[in-house]
Amino acid sequence: SLNPHHDLVSLRLCGWPAHTDTASEGWAYRDVIPAEAGSDVSTGIRTAQSDKVLDGLSFPIRTKAPFLFKEHQRKQERRTMTDESATPLPRALGFNHIALEVNDIDETLDFFGKVFPLKLRGRSDRMAFIDMGDQFLALSKGRSQGPDSERHFGLVVDDKDAVRARLEAIGAEILPGRGLDFLDPSGNRIQVVEYKNIQFTKTPEILESMGVTNAGKTENALDELRSKGVKV
Repeated sequence: SLNPHHDLVSLRLCGWPAHTDTASEGWAYRDVIPAEAGSDVSTGIRTAQSDKVLDGLSFPIRTKAPFLFKEHQRKQERRTMTDESATPLPRALGFNHIALEVNDIDETLDFFGKVFPLKLRGRSDRMAFIDMGDQFLALSKGRSQGPDSERHFGLVVDDKDAVRARLEAIGAEILPGRGLDFLDPSGNRIQVVEYKNIQFTKTPEILESMGVTNAGKTENALDELRSKGVKV
């Protein structure tokens, strides 16, 4: 039953049929699963005095308009609604490249070249592209912010201990912690992870083209892949 004192959230759904007994002019009304302050847990009705956001979408407010949102539907993947059917959302497959702002291109290339063998896809006065097989690291001149604190990216290597040794040898700033994080000359924070310990996987052909012949996976890494249904 509805509490007549509640202002309730309503949503106009393009392509969803409205219920004749509880809707008008394309507005479909059902009870809302309570999810935040302002909800009446006993009735399962959300109250609102202004626009609310539900699952990333903004909804206008209408008085005494219950909107049913089944709990299991909230756990399903978001789908793009069309007039005739639900179409699965496109999938993000990974990263083609990562772009870093740096103070100076030559300084940055010299720094990384003392740690790793470098192969460039191309460069100009203000940009350079470090090849990593089927991916690349883009450097762009013009960093204006200070050193990173928590923001970072994970750089996959074949030998983490060897990377630490090279960083120590050139006097790089290695950050305290259990892992291996360091700052480049421009203050970009980079976290080093070893290929064998993680799920990330390159094809044998790509690895061979990079001159890597001894890349394997630990059993823990393989178990993580198997848990996702990957046959390894």
